[in-house]
Amino acid sequence: MALSSLTQLLAGSLPRYTAYNPAPTSQYSNPNKPETEVSFTILGYLNTNANVMVFQVNDAANTGSSLTIDNSKSTNDITVADSNSPNVLSVSTYYSVDFGFNTSVKDWSISFDINLKDGTTGSWVFTKKKIGDEQF
Repeated sequence: MALSSLTQLLAGSLPRYTAYNPAPTSQYSNPNKPETEVSFTILGYLNTNANVMVFQVNDAANTGSSLTIDNSKSTNDITVADSNSPNVLSVSTYYSVDFGFNTSVKDWSISFDINLKDGTTGSWVFTKKKIGDEQF
């Protein structure tokens, strides 16, 4: 199934969620040049619906991110477009996205494909293996 229902959440009213165990691993497409403009934190899955993952987007100062689902590459891609922002401090924004299957027990990966302000691109990929699988 493909990602659906990408929703921005209000920080003060985050729904109850459970952290993944084990936690997903992450890798940036260029490990020799870490990305500092935007980063991501996978928080967990909704207690009321394990199909829905909750995550945090952390924008550096003077950066704003716009997220859209892009299922043209694979079923689990989110495109992130960074732009200049008047925010003089870093900003965290919370989102949920529906995977269409129980993310608490199944293997999954999600890719955040970033278009940076300077025109370069990169990807953060998060991977979770189900309990009992060997971790890589």
